[in-house]
Parts: sequence; structure tokens; C-alpha cells
Amino acid sequence: MAEPFEHRSEAGEGVMSRVMGPRARHRAVRALESILADAERLTDVTADQIRELCEGFGVDIRDRLRAPCRNLYRRYLEHCLVDCSLSEEESQDLSHLKDILCIEDPDAGQIHDDVARSVYGAAVEEVLRDYKLDEEEERFLTELCAELQLADAEAERLYQEEAQRAQQRFLSKHTAGHGALTAQTGRVDLQGSSTEGLEDAIREALERAREVLPQLESAELGDVSVRVENGRITRWDVILQGSLGRPPS
Repeated sequence: MAEPFEHRSEAGEGVMSRVMGPRARHRAVRALESILADAERLTDVTADQIRELCEGFGVDIRDRLRAPCRNLYRRYLEHCLVDCSLSEEESQDLSHLKDILCIEDPDAGQIHDDVARSVYGAAVEEVLRDYKLDEEEERFLTELCAELQLADAEAERLYQEEAQRAQQRFLSKHTAGHGALTAQTGRVDLQGSSTEGLEDAIREALERAREVLPQLESAELGDVSVRVENGRITRWDVILQGSLGRPPS
């Protein structure tokens, strides 16, 4: 049986109900998937089998079955890429499936691009779960990008989008319950105070952040306030706006 397809037979179905019933299109799709599921390999299914099936249900594969055929092709491509790789046999089956389902090149290309973006995005999410990117993980993403034939610019866009989400998850996790740190979208506020001076207050904010956020990349002064008693400054309070930047290797 060819995965991921399933055999979907319907018992007691007469010829007239197949051809003229309101569910003729739906039944044709079920029968089509059954043919694919029953094949030992997709390359064993012939274009003549598909043509005869469509004629039997009175449907045009290029018209009424265009969307379902695209979905079947997408499902198989997603199945093949579960391991983030396409074998030679899988590539042959995909090419054959495209031909027998009469899927045009632009449609196949769009499906490939959509699935490639989904697979790459999921891989980046998994790699950045700990907000770190080691050499092996970086090599994996580079090889996956090539395997999926994903444009470099698109891969970088997907990476940056997921890196921002990973950063926010990291910040939220590591600042929860820590009064001196407040996570914001894409950044973290670092609080510090001192009775000695502004520089000491900044130093304290960074020291507190270092304990919780060792991957802090940069920070800039966001707010300064002072307490004044008898005309003299007795306390400096600062808020630094910090960022983790790109996940480090």
C-alpha cells in the first residue's frame, strides 16, 4: 500500500449513482485515492487507469478534480519530506504522480514552494527551541535549504521570523518571576539601581541580566530616574533595553 493514501471504497454503489449523483465528484476522489493506496508503488498506477476512472464518474480531472488532485500531490510531498529529505525513488514517484494527476507545472511549483516553506519553518523552530544554533544545526539548515530548493532570501526571511518568536519565548521563560527583568516584544527591560551613581546602577542592571540571560548581546539606556533628598541625589534608577540578537552559535 502506498502511503500516505488510504483505501476508500464505498459498497453498494450503482452505476447511475456514480455518474449522476450529487456526490459523484466526492466519490471519484475517494476512488482515485483508493487506486493510489492499493498500488505497491505510485509508478505502477497508469494514466489510463486514472482516465478510465474519471470517465466512469463523468468528471474531468483537469476541471472538477483539479483541486483534489493538487491536495493528493501535496499530501504525498509532505509525506516524503517528513524526514526532511527526498530520495531518488520518492522524486520519481512525485514526478509520475504529477503526470497521471494532470497537475500543471505552475501548480506543482506552487505546492512545492508552500510545502518547502512549511518544512523549513518547522525545522528552524525545532533547532531554535533552546535559542542556540551550533555548527551541526547550522549545517543541517543549510543542507535542508538546498534539498528543498528554497531560495536563500526566502530561507533567511523564514529564519528571521522564527528567530524572533524563539527570542520572545526565551525571554518570557527566563524573565518570568524575575522582578528586575521584564520581557517585551523582541527585547527585555533590565532594571538597576544604586546609591553610588548612574554608572553603578547600569552595572547592577547588567549584572542581574547576566545571571538570567547569558546570551544578552546588547543594551541601550532607556530610562533614568533619580531620588532627591535635601537637594542631593540619593539614588539612581535605570532601565536598559536589551536584546539577544541572532541566536548564537
